[in-house]
Amino acid sequence: MHHTRYSIFLLATLTIISGGLIGCAQDNLVNPGLDIGQQTDVQSATQAVTIAAPSAAAAESMIVGLMSLVSPTRAPGDPMCPAIVDLGNGITGSCSTAAGEATFTFGGTLMVDGASAVLNGTLAVNLAASQPATGTAYSIAFDATVSGPRGDASWSTIGTVTVDAGNVIDIDFVMTMMATSASGFSSTVTAIVDMNRFELVVNGPLGGVLRFQLDRNTMTGQVLLNGIPVADVTIVGGCATIQYTLPGVPDRVVCSDD
Repeated sequence: MHHTRYSIFLLATLTIISGGLIGCAQDNLVNPGLDIGQQTDVQSATQAVTIAAPSAAAAESMIVGLMSLVSPTRAPGDPMCPAIVDLGNGITGSCSTAAGEATFTFGGTLMVDGASAVLNGTLAVNLAASQPATGTAYSIAFDATVSGPRGDASWSTIGTVTVDAGNVIDIDFVMTMMATSASGFSSTVTAIVDMNRFELVVNGPLGGVLRFQLDRNTMTGQVLLNGIPVADVTIVGGCATIQYTLPGVPDRVVCSDD
């Protein structure tokens, strides 16, 4: 009788202990959480992206608008462009050609994420070495400075654009964006952009590599820390709402002027 009670007690105890250990191990593997340093990296990177993401979208739109004005002298051929440029969005300028290169010089006031920003810059266009089956591919170098109520930034972009009968049918950009918010926060963000991809990469101050994979139109998407999805994010009006997908980490709102 005593032996039976002892066996039942031992079995129950082992079940509780093993169940607790397994649950803990599973939680640690599936739901690792974020330590304070990792949360700091996410918050800092998100603050940088509140400025960079809308800027990257604006830069992409401007490059596409300017490139839609480019036409070859033959198919494919050296780029040609109109002498006077007006994108109809507050940006005007001029374009000249020499030695097989077209150079746009532009400036004006542009709306970036709902705020008015003053912008000046250049776009250099050359015929790309490799050509597609359809359209004409050009290598581009885009450089601009922008200043607005949320801060100042410089945009530098290299890549290729494919134009067919005045329509941009393909893009492939790497953008480097250096920004200083109105509060004095400075950051450097790399944007990787093509027809299907809009991704921003930021190195956190404590060593984490943050990737923001966003929809360029809605500015919503997910955040990956060192390759692991950790949060959903929405960027509107200079602020980002971070909704962590890991347990035990409170959601946050981060703004460019924090």
